[in-house]
Amino acid sequence: MGYLEETIEELEKQIDQLLSPYRKEVELLDGIPGVNKAAALLLLRRWRLICPYLSQLNILPLGLV
Repeated sequence: MGYLEETIEELEKQIDQLLSPYRKEVELLDGIPGVNKAAALLLLRRWRLICPYLSQLNILPLGLV
């Protein structure tokens, strides 16, 4: 296996580890055409960054903390 293939495989393992607590959310995001695991990770990360701000403004939907 070449260097690039090994690097991609290692990155995919790291993404899987990071997403493991969010399996349900990843499955839902995966249902969106064009969203793969890497995109799901970025979407979840962005959502977690804005959640504290939305919570402070009292506009965070219930159950999404």
